Amino acid sequence: MAFFRIFCADTMARLFLIHAAFSSLLITAEEITVQTRLGDIRGKTETVDGTPLKTFLTIPYAEPPVGDLRFRRPVPKAAWDGVMDATKYGPSCHQVPVPRAAEFLPNIDFSEDCLHLHVYVPVTDDRGPKAVMVFIHGGGYRNGQGMFSPCERLSIHGDVICVTINYRLDIFGFISTLDNHASGNYGLWDQHAALKWVKDNIDAFGGDPNAITVFGISAGGSSVAHHAVTRHSKGLFKRAIIQSSVTFSNGYDLALDPLKIVRDVGRLLGCNTRDNTDLTDNGKLVECLRGVAAEDLLNASNTATEMSTREGGVERIGPVEDGMIVPHGIKEHFSSFIEKPLSAADNILGTIDLIVGSTSDEGNVFLYLPLFTQQVLGFDMALGIPKHVMDTLLKPIAVGLSRQYQLPEFARDLESLIREKYNLDSDDIIANSRALRDLYSHITFNQQVPETALAHIKAKANAGQNSAGTYVYHLTRKFPGQTFLGALVGIPLPEWALEGASHGDDAFYVSGGPGVMGKLAGEIAWNEEDQKITNTMMTHWTNFAKTGNPNQGRSLQDGVKWEEYTSESKAYLNYDDILTMKSNLLSEYMEFWTRTIPKLVEEKRKELKMQKTEL
Repeated sequence: MAFFRIFCADTMARLFLIHAAFSSLLITAEEITVQTRLGDIRGKTETVDGTPLKTFLTIPYAEPPVGDLRFRRPVPKAAWDGVMDATKYGPSCHQVPVPRAAEFLPNIDFSEDCLHLHVYVPVTDDRGPKAVMVFIHGGGYRNGQGMFSPCERLSIHGDVICVTINYRLDIFGFISTLDNHASGNYGLWDQHAALKWVKDNIDAFGGDPNAITVFGISAGGSSVAHHAVTRHSKGLFKRAIIQSSVTFSNGYDLALDPLKIVRDVGRLLGCNTRDNTDLTDNGKLVECLRGVAAEDLLNASNTATEMSTREGGVERIGPVEDGMIVPHGIKEHFSSFIEKPLSAADNILGTIDLIVGSTSDEGNVFLYLPLFTQQVLGFDMALGIPKHVMDTLLKPIAVGLSRQYQLPEFARDLESLIREKYNLDSDDIIANSRALRDLYSHITFNQQVPETALAHIKAKANAGQNSAGTYVYHLTRKFPGQTFLGALVGIPLPEWALEGASHGDDAFYVSGGPGVMGKLAGEIAWNEEDQKITNTMMTHWTNFAKTGNPNQGRSLQDGVKWEEYTSESKAYLNYDDILTMKSNLLSEYMEFWTRTIPKLVEEKRKELKMQKTEL
């Protein structure tokens, strides 16, 4: 995956740009003041699609991570005097802007002082404590913001309190020198701090601190998975929804060589001074980077990533196994082949209810690379991806995966196996192009679904918590028009690619439809069938948040029961024009990637070991 592993992170990121209960609410006209343990917060009542909604925006959950606090774990926000104004959206964390952002974001400013959260409270007659849903946005750990989320309409539809968060991105959130100078995962620690803030303060907004569900999509979904397997999350949430998380077992989510990126950034910014010419003194390197202007640091990070891409590397910024918030052995834990359990202390996964799923055509997000380079490479993407381009795409996939398996010698064999399995040498260019999209879908997103579900089942057994529910979904319904992400940024994919649901489409439905797109809403051809699936998904999500069972709570029109996933049934709910229960998601390809390839990798590793022994 080499070149394209980094590209995916960038492209997804840039495309994608997603106790006192009500007795403490003092309502005066449009303004609302909430009395929390840390201080008073002033929000306001807005109208969303004709329905009132209380909003509290840009609440700081941590001190600004600036100066000496850059590249350190977040410091919880201290108490304040007076009333904090929370009526406007603040800046997003530093990132490269995405196209057309001003059309769907209420604030397009960026700042390091960005560790904020937003709280959305439905206006209802029910004054009992409400279930709480905390959304973690995606964007490849490099883009995104809490203000662009499903919370407004989801909160109203399901009568739940919804919270969205900002967390540090790119080098600000995921720099790592693999030692104490910059241990990494600061973005994950930010999320953790936000979850603690919600646990401690959500009762002031009418929320139930013992009924918190954390959910997210793409890198946000991967973040949810990380929080589900770390001891630091114990007691912070009761349920989790993982949407289109990237695959853990093949190492796709983790940064392979973060130190290379950090040193490349250091060279670009002149940190290779006389007393640290080779940048091997990590302490001096990190101190140098702490003193660099934020914009310069971000630009250098992007340049370093692009340099690695051009060199065919797989280095990228992302989480690392630090043994703290990301336990060692996380890849093996999610592998259905190795089946290595985490320690009981780390594995809280077995104590929570879980929904996990993906879409049918996740890999469409990778097709933007050949789309962007078609003129340079001399072909028309509308007619499919020709053989000479296909060859340039396949080799780095095999090389990158082999590196992630820590067996670079396996690359040539793996490429041959992929070509055969996906029939990529046929004479049908369109069929080949769709097969490439499916390949991307399977190895990056779909594979994680059965592996996570099975890991959850095993964790439940180990924890003696068989009452926790495991639910799997797969979205196949074609998005109305272009893909959700494509519609946001205004970059269309060719018609042959638009068969099913693309990466991010499920986030659109859970968000309540076109309204989440702001000024771009009018570009979506929306109909009653679209609204029906939107209402169904929002009902499933909020029912689950309230009860741990998507079938219990608000009734559904279609009456289809979402059955639990077990190691025997492997049942999943397929979202299409008609909802159906199916089993064995993509079984043929999942067997290939979760059993056949890992087995061959082990055999190859043993073969090489024997050869070295004979020498």
